[in-house]
Amino acid sequence: MTFIHKVITKLLKKNFTKKLKYILKVITKKNNLSDNKEKMLLDITNTLNNIDDNKIIKASNILVKAEKINIASLCGNYSLKYLFEYKLTRVGKNVMLSLDWHQQIINLNFISKNDVLIVISCSMNKNEISKFIEKAISKKIKIILLTGEFENNWNDKVDVCIKVSSSDAKFRSFSFTSKACMNLAIEMIFKEMLKNILPEVDVIEEWKWQNK
Repeated sequence: MTFIHKVITKLLKKNFTKKLKYILKVITKKNNLSDNKEKMLLDITNTLNNIDDNKIIKASNILVKAEKINIASLCGNYSLKYLFEYKLTRVGKNVMLSLDWHQQIINLNFISKNDVLIVISCSMNKNEISKFIEKAISKKIKIILLTGEFENNWNDKVDVCIKVSSSDAKFRSFSFTSKACMNLAIEMIFKEMLKNILPEVDVIEEWKWQNK
């Protein structure tokens, strides 16, 4: 290694270290527990206040009548997909299970206009998500879209579009409040569904958690 190379390398390391310390300082200053609590509470409150009750009711009615349900999501939203699928199967709905996006879109070949596609995507910026919706529209399958408050091309082309009020950035490495807010929408839809689904008495008994 030449003398000049050594000097340049040393300067670059020093400069990088200074920049890294500055970035960490900014992050630490902005990221504190009190502010995080306030941000989460605000996003949850805004979601509950801004969500359209009529859309919750409409989505619920569509799901109650559906013969088959296919939930499409990618990556970080798999946990929400699993949660919704779990709830729907507990009331006897026929849910098509798969985490692989290829299988999720293949599932659309086996459902019809009497069935429902649920799409969960906060940003709606992934091409695979658009493919789900395009195929469902071509087969006249009902579509419920759960998304964030960002512009997208599908709001007016699906049967129900429910938006959650998270302050998370559209393009991000991970979510902070968007999942919690999306979960609220799922819980409200499911709770509304229970009004129209009357399980057998023995099923209701099984739902009870009893220590014996």
